[in-house]
Amino acid sequence: MPKAFSVSDVPDLTTEQMVEVDRAMIEDYRIELIQMMENAGRNLAHLARTRLPGRRPRWRWRQWR
Repeated sequence: MPKAFSVSDVPDLTTEQMVEVDRAMIEDYRIELIQMMENAGRNLAHLARTRLPGRRPRWRWRQWR
């Protein structure tokens, strides 16, 4: 299980720095933007589930066809 960290452990980035991070991830590490967005969404959902245990969403997942 990954080590938990606090918000203070994550450095603040300027817009220009974040653009450079995205560029490096795409060009240097060959991770596509869509994959980064999927990972961010998955991690946000995990954070919500751990911070709000026992709560159920008011909406339901839909099966897209």
